[in-house]
Amino acid sequence: MRWVIRFTLTGVGAVLALLLLWWAAFGFGPLGLDAAGTMAAALGILVTSALGFGLIGLMIYSDRSGRDDAVGAKPPEQ
Repeated sequence: MRWVIRFTLTGVGAVLALLLLWWAAFGFGPLGLDAAGTMAAALGILVTSALGFGLIGLMIYSDRSGRDDAVGAKPPEQ
């Protein structure tokens, strides 16, 4: 389960790095956002990315654990 947390943090870190690179290269001024709007957009992107990476990690964990293999299986005939 620790790798799910590492996967999520690594993904969010990559998104944060890309946001910082974008901000350093182009800034967010052309979008017409002030400081509060820039912070809201950045936090929205980071929270949404964290949710996406976390859910993908949990989906992979569920697939690898094998606990849900019997859910769609037919019951044995008697």
